[in-house]
Amino acid sequence: MPVESLYTAYLIQAGKDTRFTGTLSGADIHTKSGNNPLCGDKITWHLKLLDDNTVEIRFETTGCLISKASASFLAALMQGKSEKEFWSYLEMLKTITEQSSADPEPKQLEEAPWLSLAQIKSYPTRKKCVFLAWDTLTGLLKSIPESLK
Repeated sequence: MPVESLYTAYLIQAGKDTRFTGTLSGADIHTKSGNNPLCGDKITWHLKLLDDNTVEIRFETTGCLISKASASFLAALMQGKSEKEFWSYLEMLKTITEQSSADPEPKQLEEAPWLSLAQIKSYPTRKKCVFLAWDTLTGLLKSIPESLK
């Protein structure tokens, strides 16, 4: 598979999406940063828990297109969703990026463009680019006391 196929239209579009970039304001904002020192990707998540157990989420990032696209997909997935839904999405990501998993069908990609992250299984050295955002948000969610959830 040629390297150009890694940069699908879905990834390029998500990498340029700025809907969820920036910070959040308020007293009850939870923040966590992560980085990949090997390639220079960095991310900071800003999360606010809303009254209905859903989240408002923003991120700041620098790095490669894949890292930015992954963060953008994740922020779009999580906006207005619950922590429980995050764990479900994370398990799906782990499954679709395994070598033995089937590639998403075109119809699936149209309905859920984030599934295009599955192609990273053909580029194992880029897995950290995809998982940086997800691993950092995992750490953030685990750091929030249960009493606040």
